[in-house]
Amino acid sequence: MSGGVLAGTARRYRARPSAGHQYHRGAGAGQTADRWRSFSPHRSCQRCDGVYLPVGRTRAAGGVGRFHPALPVPGIPLHDSSPWYLPGPDPPGYGDCCHAVGWVAGNHDAGGNPQSLTGGCLLALRLADAVPLQAGQRFEVLNLAFPSGQVLTLGGWVRHVRTDDEWTSALIGCEFSALAIDHERQLWHCVREIERESARKSAQSDRTLQPSALFLSPTGKKPLPVALPTRVPANVSGNVTATRLLGVADYLNAQILALQNGDEIVSTLLSRHTDTLLTLGVQNRESLLYALGYLAAEPVLVQHALNVAVRVSDLARWRRYGGDTLKAITACALVHDLGKALLPAAVLDSERPLDAGQRERLSRHVGWVLERLRGCRWLAPDIADEIIGEANERLDGSGYPSAKSEAELGELGRMMAVVDVIDAMTRARPDRPALGLIDSYRQVLGQPDLFDSTWTQRYIKRFGTTPVGSLVRYASGALAWVQRLDEQGRPDQVHMVLNVNNRSRRLDQLLIGIDIDQLGHLEGMVMPEAFGLSRMAR
Repeated sequence: MSGGVLAGTARRYRARPSAGHQYHRGAGAGQTADRWRSFSPHRSCQRCDGVYLPVGRTRAAGGVGRFHPALPVPGIPLHDSSPWYLPGPDPPGYGDCCHAVGWVAGNHDAGGNPQSLTGGCLLALRLADAVPLQAGQRFEVLNLAFPSGQVLTLGGWVRHVRTDDEWTSALIGCEFSALAIDHERQLWHCVREIERESARKSAQSDRTLQPSALFLSPTGKKPLPVALPTRVPANVSGNVTATRLLGVADYLNAQILALQNGDEIVSTLLSRHTDTLLTLGVQNRESLLYALGYLAAEPVLVQHALNVAVRVSDLARWRRYGGDTLKAITACALVHDLGKALLPAAVLDSERPLDAGQRERLSRHVGWVLERLRGCRWLAPDIADEIIGEANERLDGSGYPSAKSEAELGELGRMMAVVDVIDAMTRARPDRPALGLIDSYRQVLGQPDLFDSTWTQRYIKRFGTTPVGSLVRYASGALAWVQRLDEQGRPDQVHMVLNVNNRSRRLDQLLIGIDIDQLGHLEGMVMPEAFGLSRMAR
């Protein structure tokens, strides 16, 4: 987001004021206030019809400033497809409110009048959208749009990226840049109007105050509330498997943010979400494999983690692994690459081959994950050492982190390396384009000195050359998503969505068994992007 714009379609919300007050230990003279103390007697914000922003003043020399009751404020989208909104009134880790806190701090003279003003706000957004953000990233434009139509444009930096207490959304602390005099006056005007509206809504006397013009629409009416982003997209509603899989994706996004803040892998949550994947695989493996296609809007790291975990679990179950061993295999595969979220962009996004120093830094992600799994006492260390520690090892000793030889690699590590590399090859990287699945198979089969040929052949036999979830083309020009394979690995149930001979007409037809024959000869897999197709859920 360096140099980026926090803007987009302005979103306006109506809110009820909270009965709670926020208290804050102010910074010293000329510094930004950034430490929070709060309490929240208001317990119904998850059912409210708007969002909140407590705002207060902080005197110089580290005084304690009182935050006024929460007030209605607008939402702030990052871009049109990933809306930001202001959460409500408690900062991260404090209280039960699901919305958020904003703050304004500055220096005042002896009479309490502002001399200089700085500030920021706490934003909430989807976990998936928060993963790429880092403390210190700059945004050039942040638009605060009020119901009246007035817009205040500010720049600034991301101060921190955290999760809420329930790991259901991300909380982004933003600091405004030093303000020009005109912006400072505008911001102070907004603060005063917010305080005025707060006083009107929280007044206990019979005296009636006129509403602030800042919080009325241009027609003089209260604006209707705008719905906040939902966790389950409309095109997934009703699909239980996809909905639960997206829940596991949210967990991974939150766990990545927690790792970036120095936390451990949470044992209970890893166990719970591993059980979810195992249950979904037992109930209907085809539905689970197909649901992986709804992850396209997730960060690549999360997509890779889930694709590998689902397939290595399915392959291991097919090979008669079960019980605690299967759970440990699945759990380790789910988090095997999360340590990469702690690596610098210079390593992950390099468009050139990594030098020796960069390769050494890359290898550290393996140890970081193993170290943060120490609290997972239910997870067998020897399985973690194979699934996580050997996923990037190679039979000829050229892998990392330990450059193990063929004789030193375990059976589970060999299996994991095959599953991991096939998924990685089918994903684009800054230094190379994505390979098709068949080309990936050829690459792995053609390097028996690197990858275990037995496990490669087992993988191909289990998932096929037109796997569940792939888009295939038939001789008639029909394009269809594969939903089920027969015992010979041929599509046995497909969802036809397009005919390339008439691209302007989208189709929606389910074909099963012999009905598929009407589509003609199966030509093979195609890339959905080439035809503008996706099952992206978010």
